[in-house]
Amino acid sequence: MKIINGNALETIPTLHKINSVVTSPPYYGLRHYGEYSLEWPTTEYCEHEWIEYKSKGISGGTKSKKVKVKDTINYSIVEPGNYAFCNRCGAWFGELGQEPTITLYIKHLVQIFHEAYKVLDDTGICWVNIGDTYAGSGGAGGDWTKGKRSEAQKWCQQQDEIEDKSLMLIPFKFQEAMVADGWIFSAMDIWEKPNVMPSSAYDRPTTNYEFWFAFTKQKISIPSEVLKIPTGQNKYKHFATYNINVCRKPISYATGTVLDPFCGSGTTGIEAVKQRKDFIGIEINKEYVGIAYEYISSSVPIISSGITDI
Repeated sequence: MKIINGNALETIPTLHKINSVVTSPPYYGLRHYGEYSLEWPTTEYCEHEWIEYKSKGISGGTKSKKVKVKDTINYSIVEPGNYAFCNRCGAWFGELGQEPTITLYIKHLVQIFHEAYKVLDDTGICWVNIGDTYAGSGGAGGDWTKGKRSEAQKWCQQQDEIEDKSLMLIPFKFQEAMVADGWIFSAMDIWEKPNVMPSSAYDRPTTNYEFWFAFTKQKISIPSEVLKIPTGQNKYKHFATYNINVCRKPISYATGTVLDPFCGSGTTGIEAVKQRKDFIGIEINKEYVGIAYEYISSSVPIISSGITDI
């Protein structure tokens, strides 16, 4: 088992062959994990001319019982942040999940999984848990009214033509973009969450499901299922955790090393080690590298272990 402190985009290309990817990337505009902004290039080289803009952030619903948990970090509160576009090449500087448009968010996800494609075995499977959100619910975006606007910013304003209160269909737009990048869309599981907290919104139903997409490099038969599994919790300060039983099926298909490029508190690693599969986790937040290792090692016996900073 190895947990690497680094960002997925730059770390995945350093890995040797893996057999499976099982992960849940940051959802769009719903979580903030700290100051982990990256440069997302569009060309190999550019002398960037950065033009900054400010994102508005969201309150995170601080009156909700869900976020009033003792000694926990409310990752639903997204602080206003400064991000930037390059006026020359259109590159963006910011945190994954806080892009001004879902078009850009999906583009960045595909960039990361494109790197995973290169190191994945030909018979391997890439499992991605991804959720949706409603337009106008806050989070990502930005204030385009102040200062000079780059061509890239103008382009972004023209992209997500989605009415407020509309479901944004992010999972399916992501699925289409992955297929366009060369992946085969082999299966889709629906994760039904029977214990989900009712939504405080009065004009839309509570979202009690998420998707698990299975992408492959060649045709593989994978049955699709509806998985009725409660949401997960652990003692560590992380709101974006899933129930360990949700990743049991994806990991059961692995015949070699399992990679989670968004490791978080290490839930995927626990199930991988339980199934006696080698595990590599990548986590950008250094605090959570230690937490993931502690969580995994306290849950299952470890045959070989290590924490790697990169």
